[in-house]
Parts: sequence; C-alpha cells; structure tokens
Amino acid sequence: MDSSDWLKKAKEEQERFAGLSTTAPATAKNMTGLANDKRTEQDTLITNCEQRDEQLTEWEANFIQSIREKFDAGFFLSDKQLAVLDKIWVKVTDAQPRISRKG
Repeated sequence: MDSSDWLKKAKEEQERFAGLSTTAPATAKNMTGLANDKRTEQDTLITNCEQRDEQLTEWEANFIQSIREKFDAGFFLSDKQLAVLDKIWVKVTDAQPRISRKG
C-alpha cells in the first residue's frame, strides 16, 4: 500500500468515526489533555528532525517523512515508532531522550 492509498484509508476511517457519539465520562477530559500534550511533544520532535534533515541518513529521512504523514492524518505513533523517533532526535540534537515510554 503506497502513502496515497494509506492516506485515503485514513480519511475514510476518520469519516466513519466522525458520526459516533463523543460523550465520555468526566475523567476522560484529563486523558484528552494528556494525549494532546504527548501529541504536541511528538510533533515537536518530528519537526526538530525535519529541520535537521542534512544530518539524517536516507532511511531516517524516509522514516521521518512517513511518520509525519501518519501523525498529520491523526494517527498515534506506536511505541516502536516513538523509540526510533527519539533515537533519531537525540542524534540530530545531541540531547538526552525526551519521550517517556510509560503512560
């Protein structure tokens, strides 16, 4: 499946779930905020890597492009994707790992 097929399927899934009720227990509001914080951090890490593309190998550049497309389509990154993203981010920023693997 190429990226255009993948994005088409992602949009179809979003449309399919758009009509579902979003009523949830009050405690879910806290979880939504936490999820948004994680997405913001992940977006920052992806952006940092994109801005330093001259330091990326071809494979790393393709990986960052791939997860950017999935992320922008609204999908959450898997634990494995997060681990690779974090490793690449540390390489290009010469910093300590930022993504928490728990919770």
